[in-house]
Amino acid sequence: SLGGRRALQLLRAAPASAADDHCYSAAIRACATSGETGEAVGLLREMAERGMPPSAHAYCAAICAHRKDGRVDEAIALFSELAAGGAAGRGEAGRGEAGRGE
Repeated sequence: SLGGRRALQLLRAAPASAADDHCYSAAIRACATSGETGEAVGLLREMAERGMPPSAHAYCAAICAHRKDGRVDEAIALFSELAAGGAAGRGEAGRGEAGRGE
């Protein structure tokens, strides 16, 4: 879909130093909205590989992608990963999208 592809293009074009959690979270959300669940989850994993622990916002966007696809087990697995410390030290758990029940 155009939204997810465009978000990925922008993320890839950004200097590595500028691609922060907000950029990744926005790209994950765009992929989720566009039905590109694999890309959304791939970006979440890429964040960790780059030494950038995904925030609760990034996890919630990927969880929403699974939810939209009807992949309940995968959504629960990501939520469990988040609850086990996926966003540890970020001070974001329980805020934002997770707090709104999205």
